[in-house]
Amino acid sequence: MKIYILIFLISTITLAQNNEQPYEYMEEKLVKLALENYPKIKALEHNTEAAIANFKLTRLSWSEQIIGQFNINEATINPSSTQGESNFYPRYLFGLRLTLGNFIRIPLQSKMAKEQVKTSLSEYDMQVQFIKNETKRRYSMYVSKYENFKLRAQALADMQTIYKISTTKFEKGDIKYDEFSKIKSDFLQMQETKNIAEAEYRISKYNVEEMVGVALETID
Repeated sequence: MKIYILIFLISTITLAQNNEQPYEYMEEKLVKLALENYPKIKALEHNTEAAIANFKLTRLSWSEQIIGQFNINEATINPSSTQGESNFYPRYLFGLRLTLGNFIRIPLQSKMAKEQVKTSLSEYDMQVQFIKNETKRRYSMYVSKYENFKLRAQALADMQTIYKISTTKFEKGDIKYDEFSKIKSDFLQMQETKNIAEAEYRISKYNVEEMVGVALETID
């Protein structure tokens, strides 16, 4: 007896080790799909890109205050005609136009845009973490519900065999009504339990598919 128990324990441990890798592999794949397909993460990606672009624009606002001109005059049109004269004719004119309002507004806009980038990145990171955790939680629930459904389905199949045998015996008068009624009641109860387990399994499956955006059957 001890030898059989030892063999059973070894078999159980080996089975658990073999199932660990597929579970982690599937979990990782589901998380990747969720990050690629979950609608809200895409919206946050666009918001972050827009915030970064806006921040870059505000940093360029200072360049709008720099002005330049090309001075067209006799010296630029016909330089030889003004040789020897003391008049100064600048070809290029540069200047900086900075009002008090711009001096205050531009740094504030740049700071606000920078903070918006930080906020967008923070919201994106939070959403990524939520998706990872929620996908793992739903997948764990799905595996649990699926295993429970398989157990209930197998138990019902076994009970159905007993119920059929009992029905034949009852019709032949080999067992009493009370015994047959008890077996029938147990069979119907197990059928109801199996149906509930199947419904919970299907709901958990839909919950995972809601996160990843594809049917689980299509995932390799």
